[in-house]
Amino acid sequence: MHQYHAFEDGQNKFLFLPSFKQLFLIPDYEYAVLKDTSLDDKQSAIISSYEKKLNPEDFGFRTEIGNREYGLFLCIANTCNSWCTYCFAHNGDYGKSRALMPLNIAKKSIDFFTISSPICPRP
Repeated sequence: MHQYHAFEDGQNKFLFLPSFKQLFLIPDYEYAVLKDTSLDDKQSAIISSYEKKLNPEDFGFRTEIGNREYGLFLCIANTCNSWCTYCFAHNGDYGKSRALMPLNIAKKSIDFFTISSPICPRP
């Protein structure tokens, strides 16, 4: 099952693919299909068509590791104080319970990043 958020800003319809952090402007008919929970097969076809348009360079997949600086981004809070009605993230909670990342998970993530990142000399 694909994870996605379809939302509109009044005039335009959008599709957000959180796994790839990609946002697309979509036509009205695709938006209607994505909002209709009884059309799973059609929804999958639409999402797959957008996933095929993705450029691996846009979301960080690399086949070669060169001399570059690396960074780690941790989303430690699954919550937002704004509660915008148009929010693709369901008012900031991404459709899940509001929570903070446990400290042990944050530490494990940092350890994994540190072990997995190549050591590159600084220029």
